[in-house]
Amino acid sequence: MTLIFDITPATKFQDSVSPQEWRATVFSWDGSQGSAPPINFWEGDFNNPNTIGVINLGSNTRSDGKQGINVDWGNGAPNGDGNRLPHDFFAMRAYTVADFDGSEYKFRVRGDDGFQILAKQHGTNQWFYITPQNQWTQAYGSHNEITSTLPAGRYDLHFHQYEASGNAYLDLSWEKVNSQPVFDINYTSVPNNARTVVDDAIRTWESKIRRGPIGSPVERGFQVAITTEELGNLIYADCNYAENGVASLRLDPEFFGKSYSQQKKIIMHELGHAMGFGQQRLPQYDRLALRNQSDGHWYFMGTNAIALYGGPVPLQENVDVNNINYRTEGGYHWAEGDARLRLDLMSAATLEGYSDSNLSFTVAALKDMGFDTV
Repeated sequence: MTLIFDITPATKFQDSVSPQEWRATVFSWDGSQGSAPPINFWEGDFNNPNTIGVINLGSNTRSDGKQGINVDWGNGAPNGDGNRLPHDFFAMRAYTVADFDGSEYKFRVRGDDGFQILAKQHGTNQWFYITPQNQWTQAYGSHNEITSTLPAGRYDLHFHQYEASGNAYLDLSWEKVNSQPVFDINYTSVPNNARTVVDDAIRTWESKIRRGPIGSPVERGFQVAITTEELGNLIYADCNYAENGVASLRLDPEFFGKSYSQQKKIIMHELGHAMGFGQQRLPQYDRLALRNQSDGHWYFMGTNAIALYGGPVPLQENVDVNNINYRTEGGYHWAEGDARLRLDLMSAATLEGYSDSNLSFTVAALKDMGFDTV
């Protein structure tokens, strides 16, 4: 009896993948020829003789909202697809479309067994290596963190990965390095009935500012500890400059009796002080808040604020709250008696309530102080 075997080569396959998903070409490799496949294992792509097929690894937005991918196949095959794919001795070349704006980005990655992260710019087809070129990187436990600046544009963001045996996973994410002041709130000390308005005030500030003055304590952000205590003398809140990266915002009990709009303006106003407005310990402000020797009054002399106002911008001569007829040296707020400045955020008149239209002079001043504003 003669047995005749008709062996048909496995047919390569291609699953459907959109630009917002990860397209992965899976290859086999011969583990007897080394502990890892060659770094150029993928050359020829679908026409490579070791190509098995193309699979869809899912969205490039992870479940935590970050850009990237987080997959763990354990001891199994990619996507749990053991019918078409091996569970050991495979390699893959995966990519998705990603946009970068020319800023610094932090890439966090760990994987089993080895990986490489790189990007090809659309239009130029230029390659940029985020992990070292021509070598595999390994990070089984804690993440590798890599900071990289890609020229602004659209890219095919790639990861190459290989698996010898055992577990297989890849955890990759990237996000813009935080360049805007981030108010890291100590929520353990924030009363529950203040958290909503605090969050609202923070989101508004972070929509207006990209970065603090270069070299200042608030360049990359700072912490804010919020407490409640009796302040007296019609002071509803106060906050110090975040000179050492930490600001303390105190809320008087009477603050909680104000309207939501008033509370938001008060919080935003005090955070403005935490960033340095009216703070003589911040050189970027102190050099612009000057006393006119002719009339004895204080003015803000930043070019953007002057252009908006039409001349030196009047600052409030500080008032001793126990004796409103006694004025000390000034410069901490916009002049409250000036009709154009009274409603602006950094006027001392905070009880009129918040309005997005009353930020122009404050934002101009912050720009003069070196803030990167929107």
